[in-house]
Amino acid sequence: MLTVALYFAAKRLYARFRSPWLTPLLAVPAVLALIVVTARIPYPVYFADTRWLMWLLGPATIAFAVPIYEYRARLKRHWISLTVGVTVGIFVAVGGSLALAKLLHLSPELQRSLATRSVSTPFAFAASDKIHAPKDLTALFGAAAHGVGTRRRVNSAARKASSRVSR
Repeated sequence: MLTVALYFAAKRLYARFRSPWLTPLLAVPAVLALIVVTARIPYPVYFADTRWLMWLLGPATIAFAVPIYEYRARLKRHWISLTVGVTVGIFVAVGGSLALAKLLHLSPELQRSLATRSVSTPFAFAASDKIHAPKDLTALFGAAAHGVGTRRRVNSAARKASSRVSR
């Protein structure tokens, strides 16, 4: 319940102060890590107590099927460009992460966890099992990557809306 309480608290703080450091995606893991380390709670204990949150990610991921179904005709028309774009994107994201990790001489565990950073969380966890990457690092890198990506999309949408209003 601590995770959920911190999420709602961070959400209220962010709504009031609009600092990027207060976004729930950054603030909650930072505060949780501080609490877990300070209280000396072993990560397996914390993870076992929050397993139900991971379980909720499954239905959330399945919910992505609704817009895919609604736009299936468009997807069929553009399947070649979508396939090429996704394939290139996967190779660039995973290859770039691995190349940077090797360049920085990071440990094999960090390298394996970084390889899954661009995949949605449930798929990243499934992949981390297969490649023997630590799930806690997989979650951390995934959240960081998704947070940066989400913030960029929100800022881009805000700039577009602002330019339309100012015309």
